[in-house]
Amino acid sequence: MCVRAGGRRRSWRCKRAGLGSTAFIGCVLALASAVSTAEEEIARFRLTDINGYLAVGYLLDDFQSDGSFARSPQWREKLHIRTRSYFYHPALLEMIIEGGPTFVQHDYESNQGNSEGEDSVFSFGAQFNFLARKLYPFTVYYRLEHPNVSTGSLGNI
Repeated sequence: MCVRAGGRRRSWRCKRAGLGSTAFIGCVLALASAVSTAEEEIARFRLTDINGYLAVGYLLDDFQSDGSFARSPQWREKLHIRTRSYFYHPALLEMIIEGGPTFVQHDYESNQGNSEGEDSVFSFGAQFNFLARKLYPFTVYYRLEHPNVSTGSLGNI
């Protein structure tokens, strides 16, 4: 602790015991926070981000010519979730895994007849980035998509 002395010459006098104990406590706290930070940084697996979206769409395909007609309305709902994580360290192995279902309701109306149906498909994707900060990084991709294509009276494929 430091005290200001009075008189003509104003000077500071510090008690060494108070200053030493304050420095000792500060060093112990800094060391304890460094140890806890080092333990937090080394994790076998860590999920760093998760996000997603919900998309709803409507498609109307309409055709009329010389007394014949065809109309094909279609509703689509897609739920997609994406995660980002790493194994041991982000520069060793970073993983991006995503996927979700797509629900489709379709109708077909024409002079020849009507049809309707519902489909559920699932899409999945994975990306593995290895050794991102080295001179020889490489990435492995996998993607499984199921596009929904209208084929008229036969339905969707």
